[in-house]
Amino acid sequence: MGGQNNIRYADDAVFVSDEEHSFQKIVQKIADICKVYGMEVNVKKTKTMVISKTGDVPCSITVNNTALEQVSQYKYIGSWITEDGKCEIDIKTKIGMAKDACWKHKELLRGNINLETKKRTLNCYVYPVEA
Repeated sequence: MGGQNNIRYADDAVFVSDEEHSFQKIVQKIADICKVYGMEVNVKKTKTMVISKTGDVPCSITVNNTALEQVSQYKYIGSWITEDGKCEIDIKTKIGMAKDACWKHKELLRGNINLETKKRTLNCYVYPVEA
C-alpha cells in the first residue's frame, strides 16, 4: 500500500479511498495481514465514514463478515473529523478550550503587570491549548 491512502499515529490508523469497493479491498488486506501475525481487527472499535458535501452517504464495509459501524464524526489526534468535511466542531472546541485557559488566568491577565508579561502568559498558558 502506498503512502497516499493511509495516515497512522500510534495504534490508530486512517485509511482513505474514493470508492467503496477499493476501500473494502484495503480493509480486507489489513485483516489478512493481521491474521498472518496472529492479530485481528477489532470490529467494535473500527469505524467507517464517508466525507461528502451531500451528507448521509451509506457505506457497507465488512471485516470477517461483520459490518463496520458507519459514523458521522470522530476524533483523531485531538481534532474532530466530520462527514461534511467542515471543521466547525473542532474550531468551537478549541475556542472553548482557549476561553477556559484565559478564564483560569484572568487575574494575572487583568492585573497591574506590564504588557510583555501578559503576552508571555498568553504564549505559555493559552496558545498551547489551541494547538
